[in-house]
Amino acid sequence: MDAARADAKVGRELGFSGKLVFHPGQIAAVNEVFTPDANEIVRARRVVEAYNAAKAEGRGTAYVDGTFIAIDIVLMADRVLARAKAAGAV
Repeated sequence: MDAARADAKVGRELGFSGKLVFHPGQIAAVNEVFTPDANEIVRARRVVEAYNAAKAEGRGTAYVDGTFIAIDIVLMADRVLARAKAAGAV
């Protein structure tokens, strides 16, 4: 299971959002790696909220913690929140 976890970590660092497993015993370790943590969830929510507030004001971009936020970043944040929801983390 340690090898599955390590392999999943490499995959996540490369930008993948999941991993195929070959044994049911690997599921928990892989889910642990690919489930967004509390900090990622908070950040994703802040990004979506800031963007939605900007749109309500007629702007198409926002800033969160000094980072420029446009639709491409919002779509990634939406995916983080969807993964968290699917994993029962929210």
